[in-house]
Amino acid sequence: MNPYSYIAKISKLTFTSAQFALQDSLLELLETEDEDMISARMVSDRAGVERSVFYSYYDNVRDLYEEIEDDLIYRLLKLDEEKDLKKFLAGLINFADDESKSLSMLLAKRPSIRFERKLEDALRYIFFSRLANGDKDADPLLLDFYSLFLIQALKRHITNPLSVDIDKITLLLEQSKTLLS
Repeated sequence: MNPYSYIAKISKLTFTSAQFALQDSLLELLETEDEDMISARMVSDRAGVERSVFYSYYDNVRDLYEEIEDDLIYRLLKLDEEKDLKKFLAGLINFADDESKSLSMLLAKRPSIRFERKLEDALRYIFFSRLANGDKDADPLLLDFYSLFLIQALKRHITNPLSVDIDKITLLLEQSKTLLS
């Protein structure tokens, strides 16, 4: 059984236009403000919604922040449907392009350790069955390598999109599987 299956319990979220505005507002505020200094009032004012609207969805700013994280993880897990490694990696890069604003903030500009841990576990979940060898579970060292390497590749792509070569990443991952298994 996949020990990272708890991450797959993150479910699809449906957002209202007010929630989208609040998410964008929080991401914009994170560019200039420390996360702990951002208030519901600041987020609501920037989003152009009443504070009561904020509180109808969230108890605090942390809840909104976690909603952004969980939505990203849910959408990343949808990439697991692609079994070909190279196509999966191309999908991962497209995902990074589509979610550049959120990922840039959470991985590069204002890195969130909590989000990186969720992302690591999501990638471990995705690769657990792919890296299993017959009836033997995937090697934890190989899962760590894949997840950490791909997070670094995402960070690099976010900050310099031309620096990531999917063919090289595919080759490196395939070679590391051979060496570490």
